Amino acid sequence: MNKQPVSSTDVDRILENLRRVEPSVQRQDTVEIDRILLKLEQQRREKEAAELVKKASEAPAPEKEAPAHAPVPDLQPTIPTEELIREVVTGQFPPAEPEELPEEPTRTAGEAGEKKPEHPWLKKACGMLDGPLENDDKPPYAAPEPEDGEDGEGEEDDGELEEFDDPRDAEAVQERLSGMSARFGLRAVLCGLFGLALLGLGLAAGGQITLPYVDPAGEPMLFLGVNLGLLALCVLLSPGTVKSGIVGLFKEPSADTMPTLAALAALVQSGALLAMSGSYDPTASTLLSGVAALGLCTNALGKLIQSQVVSRNFQMASTRMTHWAACLVKDRQRVAAVAKGMDEPDPVLVVSRPTGLVRDFLRQSFSCHASEYTSRRLCWVLLAAAAACTGYTALYLKAGAMTSITVCTAVLCLGAPFASTLLAAVPALLMQKHAARMGAVVPGWSSIEELGKANMVLVEARDLFPSGSVQLRGIKTFEKERIDLAILYAASVVVAGGDIMRDVFLQIIEQRTDILYPVERFTREDGRGYSATVNGDLVLVGSREMMLGHEVNTPDAEWEAHYTQNGRRQLLYLAVNGKLFGVFGVTHQPDEEVQQVIHTLHQRGISLLVKAEDCLITSRMIAEVYELPEGCVKVLDTAERKAIGAELNFRPESEGLMTHQGPFASFIGGLRAAEGAAAGEKLAMAVQKAAVLLSCVLAVLMTVTGGLSTLVLPAVVLYQCAWTVLQLVMPMSRQY
Repeated sequence: MNKQPVSSTDVDRILENLRRVEPSVQRQDTVEIDRILLKLEQQRREKEAAELVKKASEAPAPEKEAPAHAPVPDLQPTIPTEELIREVVTGQFPPAEPEELPEEPTRTAGEAGEKKPEHPWLKKACGMLDGPLENDDKPPYAAPEPEDGEDGEGEEDDGELEEFDDPRDAEAVQERLSGMSARFGLRAVLCGLFGLALLGLGLAAGGQITLPYVDPAGEPMLFLGVNLGLLALCVLLSPGTVKSGIVGLFKEPSADTMPTLAALAALVQSGALLAMSGSYDPTASTLLSGVAALGLCTNALGKLIQSQVVSRNFQMASTRMTHWAACLVKDRQRVAAVAKGMDEPDPVLVVSRPTGLVRDFLRQSFSCHASEYTSRRLCWVLLAAAAACTGYTALYLKAGAMTSITVCTAVLCLGAPFASTLLAAVPALLMQKHAARMGAVVPGWSSIEELGKANMVLVEARDLFPSGSVQLRGIKTFEKERIDLAILYAASVVVAGGDIMRDVFLQIIEQRTDILYPVERFTREDGRGYSATVNGDLVLVGSREMMLGHEVNTPDAEWEAHYTQNGRRQLLYLAVNGKLFGVFGVTHQPDEEVQQVIHTLHQRGISLLVKAEDCLITSRMIAEVYELPEGCVKVLDTAERKAIGAELNFRPESEGLMTHQGPFASFIGGLRAAEGAAAGEKLAMAVQKAAVLLSCVLAVLMTVTGGLSTLVLPAVVLYQCAWTVLQLVMPMSRQY
């Protein structure tokens, strides 16, 4: 299809219509214009295809073979109206005309009302499938292929499970994520209530309290039956946790494993006590069902927090607006080319690009945490300790079966931490809150790990020198040239192609661009300056090196050192027709917030690549202004900017480790929040390691002394709560 380019006048008309829908849009907002033009192109192609199909269906049957390819009409570019732009911006398109609608296909009785299958993985993740909620804790990302001999009946999709890939599905996905949070909240409340009731039964069995209706000594059958029933309800409320915990021992690691083992062991203990209720002695063993139930409660609480984090992140990331996606540049040769001269032997560059949709957002949100791998190793240690203590009790101490079961249960309940899922949920919550303040979203742990690999960040010169940090400190002309003429010459060139200095000269002329001279043959020399034909004169604006390169005489080094106040100012020279016309004294002041961020990045081993078009912005100048060592900051030249430019263009869909609103503060805020979450979870995991290992040691010592089967229940609960508080304090102490 031949497509004519859209002219500047057409763009102005697009902007005029677009401002009626989005008043804040400017001509520089090419991303929004590109998105509208892309939608128009798609609509043109769909309309053309529909017309061809309609003509083919209405035409009589040909007597001879039709040509292999039908001619494609040449469509002229269409200027979008206000109504069409409103449809593109809001995503709400009017229905097709009645005569264009295809006839409704005839359905059989069994097919009537049949709907398109919804995303299967979301049904599994949110527990929306018919039957028990088996996979509501850790959603899978690929559906298993049916085995030979199985017909796969009941499966809606036997292939790859779909991700969120259409903004129109955002509302449905958001509802299911909210439903997931509601179920976890209900589970946490019910398990908590049942856990408190079971603690009461355990305290009554130990003689710490007296219950009015249930007597463990007088009515052991009723007492133990209530105990077993409440614990069984807690387990039945957590089918996904139990399944994930068992599978986590051998396949994908899970934070559910230790709480699951503790709950199953307590269930076995309760069942064994009920089976031997005729000889039940409440003082002979500690009833640990309450501890196991509270473990399931805190497990659900952690998942509730995590699901709410995902829901809020998704709500921000799925809005109908352009986002910036931070991603790693995969082309290592390209990265090595732009990083040449830096002190990075293995450069890993993170950049941001505008995009309409970030791919794999939900997969990253539910990705496996590094702490879960450590949790599985700790689980095997805990199982080994339980097996050793049980074997010692049964074989060496010659204790009965009930005592051995109680010892095994005590080891697992003592070592299984309450903060199994809170360990990752609390840092994720803190990260989400701090990142959201900066307009950033970090989906999940896989994103944090990938962002942690980056050692270089691409930033704009405006990010380092925001408004007000660059100021004009003086103007001097030579050979009695007019200052106003020097300003007009320099402003005409700099405004035409400058970057930060453009704002400085616009401020001098009070935004009166109508008084500037027309500029022709504009040329930029990297790191040196600009040349152009202005009002018929050849004008050079740039550094001393540029003047010398064009054989323009400049003052000596002593005069320049005096005028720059020994390097505290930079000089921007102006030459007209080969003669020095004037010089401008410019200062670049460090921004306090930017300086703090840059030094934080430097301490974490992250260097800066800077996109700058002003000749005064050099690597050395940035290093001096922000007190950085040489080699950790580099200003890209034109070739390097072109090499990396393809990674920065707008894409309708893009991979992304983080989404943000575009500004430097939003981008860096997300990076810092991700780093804080990683450090916080690492500290909490270190505390959990100490807790589990210490619990194993205590269990072995108490087994040898014969006191493990008669643990004091309040002491076990307080012990677990103390470790939980300590684990949660660790991520809160980190800076996000």
